[in-house]
Amino acid sequence: MADRLDISQRKKDHLALCAGDKVGFREKTALFEQVDLVHCALPEIHADAVDSRVELLGKTLAAPVVISAMTGGTDEAAKINKDLAQVADELGLAIGLGSQRAMFERPETAWTFEVRDRAPNVLLFGNLGLVQARKMSTAEIRKLCDDVGADALCIHLNPAMEIVQPGGDRDFSGG
Repeated sequence: MADRLDISQRKKDHLALCAGDKVGFREKTALFEQVDLVHCALPEIHADAVDSRVELLGKTLAAPVVISAMTGGTDEAAKINKDLAQVADELGLAIGLGSQRAMFERPETAWTFEVRDRAPNVLLFGNLGLVQARKMSTAEIRKLCDDVGADALCIHLNPAMEIVQPGGDRDFSGG
């Protein structure tokens, strides 16, 4: 039972950290400074002909952008998930839910991952860690996806975080 409560507290701590503390790197970046846009003075195309749409898993996205896995399992997480999913739906982007480990271990938190009421058309990715997924049956994993209306499932790999996180999973064998 202590571990189950720890997951919710960890999720709350993650949200508080990101909302109120400096979480940037001192010497690392997102590498956008490595991207150079090549100037083309004679593009030979009408601007209206530029089309950033892509098809992914049978759905058309307005651009090849996915709002990455975020959060879940707490009251605060529910609002974040719903708001981001609604924005993704309105803009024609995709979104990934945070790890559904909390939902699996504490089914009463499932509602914090449910976003289809606000984002009926979004391309929605469920999410599990490899360590958790290898301990679950295919039916259990499918149920997690079905319960939130996920179109696909992402399996996240994060051994470095698990090793440094208090209470993190440290058995990566069999993945």
